[in-house]
Amino acid sequence: MKVALTGATGYIGSHVLTELHEHGHEVTALVQDGARADIVAARGAKAAIADLYDRPAVVSLYVIGNGANSTAAELTEAAAVAAGAPGAVPGSDEEARARLGDNFAEVLLLDQGTDAAKARVELGWHPSRPSLADEFRHGSYRT
Repeated sequence: MKVALTGATGYIGSHVLTELHEHGHEVTALVQDGARADIVAARGAKAAIADLYDRPAVVSLYVIGNGANSTAAELTEAAAVAAGAPGAVPGSDEEARARLGDNFAEVLLLDQGTDAAKARVELGWHPSRPSLADEFRHGSYRT
């Protein structure tokens, strides 16, 4: 399968890249610069250099997702199920900021979502797999 991946040099994305490559998928990693391009190339991916904040540079790109838009809390709870862990730590936004720091907590507390309408219309693409949260709960991530 051909896969486009963002965040391939980050903590989670680097592990996702490794798994995809080890399972024979052809990965194109969207990276910010040449140094990151070298990193992903060494891990078996083709690099596409672009700044996600440069709208003209990322406008022939497509978001591919099933529209589930799980929250960070839902993904954490589902990942805990997969790992056999007790689950997410309940608490307020303020507690998250105290535990994680303002910047990291803010990222996790954002209400973000994706829309794959362009890929559906222009490419005729339709999801064929469960959402990430469902995959964590019931799929191959289970321990």
